[in-house]
Amino acid sequence: MLSSDNMIHVSIFNISDILIGINDIERQRMLSLVSVDRKGKYVRKKKGRDTCLVAGYLLEQEIKRYLGIPFDYPRHSLTFGVNEYGKPYLTGEYEGCACFNMSHSGDYVIIAVGEANVGVDIEQCGKCDERIAKRFFAVKEAEYIENISDEELKVIFSKSANVNNPGKAELYTLYWTMKEAYMKWQGRGIGLGINSFTVNPALSMVEGVEEGAYTWGFTPDSGYAFSVYTDRKVKVVVQNIK
Repeated sequence: MLSSDNMIHVSIFNISDILIGINDIERQRMLSLVSVDRKGKYVRKKKGRDTCLVAGYLLEQEIKRYLGIPFDYPRHSLTFGVNEYGKPYLTGEYEGCACFNMSHSGDYVIIAVGEANVGVDIEQCGKCDERIAKRFFAVKEAEYIENISDEELKVIFSKSANVNNPGKAELYTLYWTMKEAYMKWQGRGIGLGINSFTVNPALSMVEGVEEGAYTWGFTPDSGYAFSVYTDRKVKVVVQNIK
């Protein structure tokens, strides 16, 4: 197990190639290795079934790697439950052995696993804009982004090497991922109220909250923003799909 290092392990996968090349043989192989819960989600899905399957396959692979379980050994099947707000957790034999969270958007999946609570989100840049911010963000956040100067933008994004010519589109998206990650960390998701708290990317924190902090950034192609919220150290790596 990796829990002794007291870190949250975050993996980012570009799944575009595997989605393009997936066939029935590969689908059946993945289905044979995932939990009953993931099989059920795959069957129920009307759209995006392959994304659902690949994301679930990668999630269970990362959890088993963290726990030191052979991924291709069916006897060690994982089982999952969800809290009243829909946040998943391990049940059965491995209940309480690991905390985890996952998000996927477009070409990417982000997965966090560790011994402490964690929330993650990843979003494609450009899908969150001024209209959405005014509707869902705290008033202070929406007004700040609307009036931000180019110099302030450069200061904020100087923390991430993967942003090319950053602008408001990237900032809106980053804010969205930060808010989602914090709500998922709280375990309440959208039930917490997306405009009930204010995030600060420059300080990587939620204003007025002392516990926890953000690790955030952008994918190597700079097309997606991601955020991780936890009270532990975070290690982020881009993983190859196996």
